[in-house]
Amino acid sequence: MLHSSILLALIVGAQGHITMVPNYGAEANNYFETSVKVPHGSSGKETTKITLHVPNGVLSVAPEDKAGWEVVTKYRDIEPYVSHGATISTAPETISWVATCTGDDAPDSCDNEDHAGLDSGHLLSFKIQTKLGCTFGADSLTGAATTDATVWQEEYTLWFKVDQFHSTPGTNDGNENALDDMRSWADTVSGDEPWGANPDPSPFVFIYSSSSCVNEDKPDEIGMEFLNELVEPAENQEEINTKAEVVALIEETQLSSQDVTLGIVKSEFSAVKDASDNADETAMTALNIAIVSLVFSSLFLGAFLGLVAWRMLKPAAFKRALLSDTASETKNEMGVV
Repeated sequence: MLHSSILLALIVGAQGHITMVPNYGAEANNYFETSVKVPHGSSGKETTKITLHVPNGVLSVAPEDKAGWEVVTKYRDIEPYVSHGATISTAPETISWVATCTGDDAPDSCDNEDHAGLDSGHLLSFKIQTKLGCTFGADSLTGAATTDATVWQEEYTLWFKVDQFHSTPGTNDGNENALDDMRSWADTVSGDEPWGANPDPSPFVFIYSSSSCVNEDKPDEIGMEFLNELVEPAENQEEINTKAEVVALIEETQLSSQDVTLGIVKSEFSAVKDASDNADETAMTALNIAIVSLVFSSLFLGAFLGLVAWRMLKPAAFKRALLSDTASETKNEMGVV
């Protein structure tokens, strides 16, 4: 029988990832509305705090006032700018949503109906409206490079890193990571690296340049500044948006397939474990069924890992193979010639 540690190694990554929805189509020097999608909590725990790290270059964030959750915003100093006649010298650095506790024993403990914590069987989304600036990938005061912007899959990418805090059900005892099981979704990539190959992939948003970004000192320089380089507006923005949508879809599909596949392995591991705990004839029959199912799951996993290996070893060929057909279908549906 397969040793449990082998299967456990396979299922480590079988956890739903946090994403921004939508995660493409954001224009520099404009507003963009999206949501932080949290697919579920941790097994046996509740998610009681979500902290969103706002990338440099995002000038403001209006977070959703979610029932049952308190919103806390921390700010960073930035190069002052004028907006609607007022001088602004700060920008949001983090946005935190904290589950509130309204019961008689608050804040020490809550009944389930008094607590907004997210358990492992539910989905939660937090809407935000952002205002993007024109400079990304650098601290506006010092000019030092930051890690929240990369050029990835030929797209200008902002990384919205997220910390997910887990607590004992009915409490907020993990909000300061007191239980040492906070999960930080902070892995970023660049170039043609695979996003889903990381254990804790950071949520992202693809952005594009705008003609409304004009350098006051050099009026002939039009476009956003990304990683200290001028990016002029694209001539065919519709094509850029279509490509960004397809790339985002490919990445999401790949990571979701990995979650489903590893979830199957996890399920079969549970069946094997339950069967091994009971030595009677019924348990042994269940064990045999579980092993057969595991074989088929492993074949599926092998095929999937083969695709991942192709993507990692031949990223350009992989992207051409998927993107060309998918982009063509998307354009046909949109009526793009």
